[in-house]
Amino acid sequence: LCSRSLFVIKNGTLTPHGLLDFPACVAAVGKGDIIAANYYGKLFVMKEGKGRGNFVGSDDAEVSAISVCNGKTYAVTDSGIYALKNSGSGESVIESVRGNMPVGKSFLPFIITFPEKNCLTVYGVCDGNSFSIISREGGKTKKTDFGEEFIADVIKGPLPFSVLISTSEGIYLYSAESGKLKKIGFDGKAVNCLYTDKNTIYAGLHDFSNGNGIYRSVDYGKTWVPVDSGMLGIKDRELEKDIRENAMPAAIYADGEDIYVSVDFYFFGQQDILIGEGKLKAGLYASKDGGKNWEYVWPLVENKKFPVVFIDKIWKYKGKVFVLEQTQCGGNKILYSSDLKNWKTFNAVDPVYPRVTSLYPEEPSGILYIGTFGKVYSALLP
Repeated sequence: LCSRSLFVIKNGTLTPHGLLDFPACVAAVGKGDIIAANYYGKLFVMKEGKGRGNFVGSDDAEVSAISVCNGKTYAVTDSGIYALKNSGSGESVIESVRGNMPVGKSFLPFIITFPEKNCLTVYGVCDGNSFSIISREGGKTKKTDFGEEFIADVIKGPLPFSVLISTSEGIYLYSAESGKLKKIGFDGKAVNCLYTDKNTIYAGLHDFSNGNGIYRSVDYGKTWVPVDSGMLGIKDRELEKDIRENAMPAAIYADGEDIYVSVDFYFFGQQDILIGEGKLKAGLYASKDGGKNWEYVWPLVENKKFPVVFIDKIWKYKGKVFVLEQTQCGGNKILYSSDLKNWKTFNAVDPVYPRVTSLYPEEPSGILYIGTFGKVYSALLP
């Protein structure tokens, strides 16, 4: 029993018995079967000569996306999409929305469900360089191919049973019922992230150069208006072009006139860049007047061990702003504030290695669903 694996000793020879991350305890139960648990809270059953074991009751993989629908938690993993019972005693797989993927294919990190439509489900698949969107209701599926057009973000749309899709070539409005697709903006431009606030759509383009940046539409994509004027606060015009080409919107949240945007940089290694008399900072920006004026409000406390930090999820609950802070080295934490000045840490998951891989904060009851490696947690927001 070692830090990274289990080993078997036979006739004086030491051989690895499957790769098991951070094993905590092990028991042999006869007929060559071995049961082992690790510090992530996962239980495995391994059989002699079978290599890596299978997680009992769930999938031993990163949970990359979560949705909740009619008493089930839908979880996207590397090998399948599963519906889990929502119960206080834990989660168990009750159905496989889609089985194991063939070699070379993977699921995209999103899933959308419509409870009013028998949990009509929308998810994505990548097959090499080819991307597809699939809608599933009961046993029937509809597939829409995007070819090599990279899918960056997928969210619920402003119309019934609609989905917004941002790609390397623009924004699409997709009907989960019919499978019909319509481009509604930024033809030929890459769009990183999306958000809808009632009937208002927000889009964060690839960067902040050449008229790119943060845009808003109040007519379902017919017209778009920029809302990021003065957000980055660049003072040195000689470096403005280079900075704007490397700054990218990472996440958007809006609530009426309140808009929050996370800005990241393509070149890593610095949390901010000194430009002339002022600093251009990556992180969280907030506007209280619909995008006319912006304030830098990132709750970052300098971390010398993990110097590259960014925010990839923003949401609000009962007047508090919540963010998921990520580091380049894989660590993360959830922070929240009621005044955008004083920030607290929300410790919802506390295994030995608390890596949050996905979040679902959309439940009106204040329950936050948290994906980690092979497990989905639930916690009540403060």
